[in-house]
Amino acid sequence: MSRKILSTPLTPQYASRLVQSIPEGVVVLDGEGRVAFLNPGAERITGRAAAEVLGRDVQSLLPQAAGSETLQDAFVPELAHQHLDLEL
Repeated sequence: MSRKILSTPLTPQYASRLVQSIPEGVVVLDGEGRVAFLNPGAERITGRAAAEVLGRDVQSLLPQAAGSETLQDAFVPELAHQHLDLEL
């Protein structure tokens, strides 16, 4: 049995479409902790439209993040201090 793997370059447009299509919530923050991106899954989960929160502090979107060093610490305390860094 032969498998064909599609090879699509990871252009910014392709990456954007890919992240937009993920049903789970994806929130991207800038270096200052402000919301830089919110996919439709995150809008559905939080009940907030991207236009409402873009450029605002993450705590305006996720109040439970207040006082946590990272979002991971706020939502999954048992994984605190286990960080995954991704480079594209």
